[in-house]
Amino acid sequence: MNTNEYFGFVPVSEDAANEYEEKREELASLVDRAMFAQKDLETLIGPRGGELMINNHRNHAALIAMVLSFKRFDVLHNILPWVYRAYHNHGFSYEYFPRALECWIEAMYKILAQQHAAEIEPLYRRVIELHEDSIARSKKASHPDRLSMVAERWRSAFLKYSNALLTGDINSCVEIAESNCKSRHDAIDFHLNVIQPALYWIGDLWERGEITVAVEHMATVISSRVMSGLTWMFRERTIRFGRATVLAVTGEQHELGAWMVADTLETEGWDVAFLGSNVPLRDLFVHLAAMRPHILALSVAMPYNVAHAKRIIDRLKKDDSFKYIKIIVGGLAFLSFPDLWKEIGSDAFAVNAKEAAESARKFLEAIRE
Repeated sequence: MNTNEYFGFVPVSEDAANEYEEKREELASLVDRAMFAQKDLETLIGPRGGELMINNHRNHAALIAMVLSFKRFDVLHNILPWVYRAYHNHGFSYEYFPRALECWIEAMYKILAQQHAAEIEPLYRRVIELHEDSIARSKKASHPDRLSMVAERWRSAFLKYSNALLTGDINSCVEIAESNCKSRHDAIDFHLNVIQPALYWIGDLWERGEITVAVEHMATVISSRVMSGLTWMFRERTIRFGRATVLAVTGEQHELGAWMVADTLETEGWDVAFLGSNVPLRDLFVHLAAMRPHILALSVAMPYNVAHAKRIIDRLKKDDSFKYIKIIVGGLAFLSFPDLWKEIGSDAFAVNAKEAAESARKFLEAIRE
């Protein structure tokens, strides 16, 4: 990134970035207390916004730590409109943001070394300076057309599945999947053209404040069950390719994308270990040493979790005993910032599960040669 891409932000020293990362939970806890002490808190976050605010403070700390470490101020600048829009749609006043940012500045001076707090303060001042711009940009954003993601052959199934998903009608979701999938290739395309865009659409509804987190979670669980059924119906009984380990990195609450990759690889004949999310780093490396997979696929949905992927990749690259493993990353975090996968040292980036399987097959062919 060149200086013109800093958007008015100023890079900080590695020591300042590291201390912020190390103490981000302390910072978030202090900001929690400061915000709950606000006499007009309900005006700022609405009558039921307390839990969402606490979660936001943890996500904020993780995002800022990532931005400071990677110097990816474009990530921060570009995500601000989404944050303003999503939280405002869930009852937060726009005034919450500058008020909370002032609390973050105060917390830094209480917890971090003074010189480090002084280095990082300009970032917060810049975000406060961008307040009106962030509001304006949040109002201009158009809603994505999820139907445009869907191939013509699958559009009817996508519309029916999305409506059934929204109402929690699992029987209809299963029937739609079974009636449209007659082969393992159909199952892979159903993941790509029906389940994935339908869940993006559900996420859009949450962002707009039209559904609750409970509805979003219900849709995810239903889709997980549908995917599981398709996998067992069409999985390849013979291992035709190599071994693959698939997981969503620590901190991710969104592991369905990783599950889609695992299902697609398994359907094509890979020996797959799907680890879900939040696997401790030490335990992951014990698994990798024991299973010796050819491919490691990492899913990252939220930009603030990219640092977790980088920690895994850095450790793999430093240890010659793992040099045979090829690393593929994917997820919304990389879709929004397409060059980020190279910066963290990954061997490939996949837009979707089908592309991940294609990359894995090419890597295995190269390894065998």
